[in-house]
Amino acid sequence: MKSHIIMTFLVALPVSAEIYQWRDQHGQLHFSDRAPENREHAIKDLAPISTYESVIPDIKDESKARKARNQSRLESKKKQRLADEKAARLKASREKKCRQARQDYRSGEGRYRAQPGLDDLKKARRRIDAINERIKVYCY
Repeated sequence: MKSHIIMTFLVALPVSAEIYQWRDQHGQLHFSDRAPENREHAIKDLAPISTYESVIPDIKDESKARKARNQSRLESKKKQRLADEKAARLKASREKKCRQARQDYRSGEGRYRAQPGLDDLKKARRRIDAINERIKVYCY
């Protein structure tokens, strides 16, 4: 029983339908699978159209308003692109400063020298604190 149903679906031919388009007395465009009943009100000759043809004509609006909208869109895209580029440059600069601060910390920059005195220890502590502050600012 199931094999008969499956075979029926496999053997069935695709169904195609005609689509009619027409304009009424008010200029309204209509689409249907049937011709209109009141044909005297239809302005355009009723002929079936292919479903693969374009039924909407190309829009060629060269008005000033459209040109202004296009110009506005281009300007907004340009502003967005410039903002994105600026953000990328700032991010790269920040990452570079972060790497440098971490490198300074690892290399021992700011640590005291061979014979530390109290002043040397205070200077070293201030340098280390400054490096840690740079790490906080640029890395987090």
